[in-house]
Amino acid sequence: MIIMKTHEYIPIWDAAGRGNRTLSPRVVQGSTFCTLIWDPVDGASTYRILSISETGEMSTIVDGITDNRYNITGLMTDQTYTFLIQYYDGSSYSSADPINYIRYTPGGRNDVLPPFPVATPGNASITLSWDAIEGATKYGISLVEGEDFTEVNYNIRDTSYTVTDLINGQSYTFLVQAYDPNMSHKWSSIDSALFITATPHA
Repeated sequence: MIIMKTHEYIPIWDAAGRGNRTLSPRVVQGSTFCTLIWDPVDGASTYRILSISETGEMSTIVDGITDNRYNITGLMTDQTYTFLIQYYDGSSYSSADPINYIRYTPGGRNDVLPPFPVATPGNASITLSWDAIEGATKYGISLVEGEDFTEVNYNIRDTSYTVTDLINGQSYTFLVQAYDPNMSHKWSSIDSALFITATPHA
């Protein structure tokens, strides 16, 4: 697991009042980047991430995100950043109250961006697919069972892979990692926030 150098997890509340739902934001640490992951919100069409300066000035980093994960790159080690994640429900954005902020200080040695796989269940199989990571020459997939990691294939040259010989109706959890030979820490992070679970079916 990744040990955060400096972090602060602050719940992001559903501004529409649907049971005061939190997005449960999570940060995966990188040397000059961070991966923000949050729980999806029912009814949200897109999400956006803003940065907030020490004076309170807000600027949009990215808008129109349809996933619940995003890599923020180009950060400076030992500088604290404040981010705000908002969802858009088709008519308005969720609250920009300070309870919605995430404060983060990058650090550590991992400098390989993690892939964000999508799992497509099949008959006794699960197909994992992801966008290419710049600089990556191959990808690896591990089967995760508790604290045990079993190699599925660590020499994948494409951006998709089908895991076969599975049992229909049984859930499987995987981790997809990118490998960049030019980085000091060549494989992307191992973190539970990056796991993906799916169940094959006939």
